[in-house]
Amino acid sequence: NAYESESGHALEFDDTKGAERIHIYHRSGSYTEWGPDGDRSERIQKDKFTVVVGNDSIYVQGQVNIYVDGTVNATAKKFNLTGDVAVTGSITATGTITDSGATLATHTHPDPQGGSTGAPN
Repeated sequence: NAYESESGHALEFDDTKGAERIHIYHRSGSYTEWGPDGDRSERIQKDKFTVVVGNDSIYVQGQVNIYVDGTVNATAKKFNLTGDVAVTGSITATGTITDSGATLATHTHPDPQGGSTGAPN
């Protein structure tokens, strides 16, 4: 069953056995589609903006891959990461970086000949 509006929007319900799907299509080319196994595909032709007035949680049993051709900006009052972090490339930081109470900019190491190595330059 399909419905198409005068301007080209479409709503489809396909009950073909083994290939069931629901498809919502915007004439710009944006769409959301649910496939026979419950998977969902989404394409947005322009911008996407989401507002959550309460809390938001995402749980993924598998792997998450994010591909961005531009810059990623994340802003939070506090940003917590739990787990191992692997970085390929360089890290540029402003502010204070600490690890187990040691501040990266002012930490020292014991010098094998006595004393300490001094803070990094």
